[in-house]
Amino acid sequence: MKNHKSLTIEGLTDKGPSKIALMVASEFYRAAAGADYPADVASCFKRARELMGVLETIPLPEDIASDLRSIYTACRETLLDKVARQPSEEVKEIAEDFAQRFDLFGKRLAMANAA
Repeated sequence: MKNHKSLTIEGLTDKGPSKIALMVASEFYRAAAGADYPADVASCFKRARELMGVLETIPLPEDIASDLRSIYTACRETLLDKVARQPSEEVKEIAEDFAQRFDLFGKRLAMANAA
């Protein structure tokens, strides 16, 4: 993996979709925390997108997959590149929103796997 040198796709898929969604959330939280540093934000966004790419290859419950579509559309690389160049308060707000949404998806996926 280009942006996660110590991880492999197989290793990630073994963790399961809920952990991957939480890892995506973590990258967005990290971007929010570093909103004053555009290069750091861009790196966090790239790592989040890479993890999202792995998540999208894993079969998910239909209701969760359907709900994820909108956030995947919002997290297109071109849009995230634009967000990374916004004032830090806007970056923080948007990154925190994405983080919270992926955090929720991680919890939903964990509950779905437990059922």
